[in-house]
Amino acid sequence: MDKFKLSPILQFLLLLIPVDIYVIGEWVGSGIQWVLFRYIVVDNQSALIVLPSEVVLVLNGTINGQRTVFSEIFWFFGACLLLLAFLSIAFSYVKRENKLLKQGALIDAGAGIFFLIALFIQYGFALHGPAGFVIPIGLPILFIIAYWLYRESGRSDDEETAHEKESEMIS
Repeated sequence: MDKFKLSPILQFLLLLIPVDIYVIGEWVGSGIQWVLFRYIVVDNQSALIVLPSEVVLVLNGTINGQRTVFSEIFWFFGACLLLLAFLSIAFSYVKRENKLLKQGALIDAGAGIFFLIALFIQYGFALHGPAGFVIPIGLPILFIIAYWLYRESGRSDDEETAHEKESEMIS
């Protein structure tokens, strides 16, 4: 399949898969977090919180605590980077430019690093601590897709066509 057709699909997939599953404290609450929203259950009450609402909660002081605020800031910038990568990869599809695909891949990796830093700030380097624990299920997928996009951006269209023909001959 054409790398320029597959890249936006993979990038959109990053917005759909959960980035992490977390538990607050000693099972006070739990939730699933995607890039742009989170689903949280606390005291048998559930809520869907979108990222802009979460930013407002931090700004007006509803969410406080130094670690949580810094974690939210890093998460917000990671989400912005992921959306920027989506735009770069969408433009690479339209213009069919490897340079834009490579930029999108690097921005993806940067977004993954920001998400990981946000998790380290909130839960510690072991991803477990007094704040609870987190399982970053989507981060490995993000880094794998970023690597694939970066690798494909270095391949010329001639190499890709030759690889497809080789695959057809084998089957």
